[in-house]
Amino acid sequence: MPEIHVRTSGPIFTSLPAQKAEAALAKTISELVAEGEKRVKLQLYVGHGVRTGFYRRSVHGEVLGSRHGIIHDSRVIYGPWLEGVTSRNRTTRFKGYAMFRNAYQQLERIAQGVLEKHAGRAAKDLS
Repeated sequence: MPEIHVRTSGPIFTSLPAQKAEAALAKTISELVAEGEKRVKLQLYVGHGVRTGFYRRSVHGEVLGSRHGIIHDSRVIYGPWLEGVTSRNRTTRFKGYAMFRNAYQQLERIAQGVLEKHAGRAAKDLS
């Protein structure tokens, strides 16, 4: 019986493409989380949500695994009121600053470009 030996090599036969895609996704999430944190903080300045700087310092972005990220205010008790999502905002003149909502909308506009940038680099590395 004849034997056939096939040797495979190259990027298509290794897990390198999957690793590159996962790395590109992780870089995308990381960049978007950092950008989102920055954009929330940019909306907090003296006269607009800042008196002592405590709330601004409590806004943090975190990458939770390679496919998840979160931007939060470390559960500062008056955070929802500043954002404008409490029942008190509906009954008073202060409607909130909507910092997180604005940052989210801004991130939605740039997310595709950030992903394309990192995916393009990964594809270039494979060729």
